[in-house]
Amino acid sequence: MEIEIITVAGLTIGEPVTSLTDIVLAVISFTLFARIKNRLNESFFNNSWRMFFLFMGFSTGTGAIAHALNGSDAIRWYNTLFMAMTVFSSISVFFALKATIRFTKMLPSIRTVLTIANYTLLAVFTVYTVITNNFEIFKIHAAAGLFLIFITHLVASSCARL
Repeated sequence: MEIEIITVAGLTIGEPVTSLTDIVLAVISFTLFARIKNRLNESFFNNSWRMFFLFMGFSTGTGAIAHALNGSDAIRWYNTLFMAMTVFSSISVFFALKATIRFTKMLPSIRTVLTIANYTLLAVFTVYTVITNNFEIFKIHAAAGLFLIFITHLVASSCARL
């Protein structure tokens, strides 16, 4: 697969569209992190969403640099930043699921099982990322996290009917 590379003012940038998209997402994420802190109370729920946006900002900010280095001779930096981006992404999924589990009303035992599943997913996918430095594992973690978010809402809606 060929990597798109452009040169601007003597600076070579790999994957410029992906890098620009990452910069936009980082700015939005950090802005939302700051707005939640300044405008909402410090509840556990809001704090989890703040942390989601913080780590999503770290992920996309790091990703912007990593993607810009793709195709350059700085392969070691690219690999290190790519791994950091993937770990930050997994942490953001963890906080999105944590906020959802905390927000919904359900039996404490079910909440405990979902919380343990969330911590387990984070540990497993982080270790796997460090070992393989493969972004595909984040895609699986994001899908698993989204699946658990759906399950959390399904369980909460079932508990509400009882």
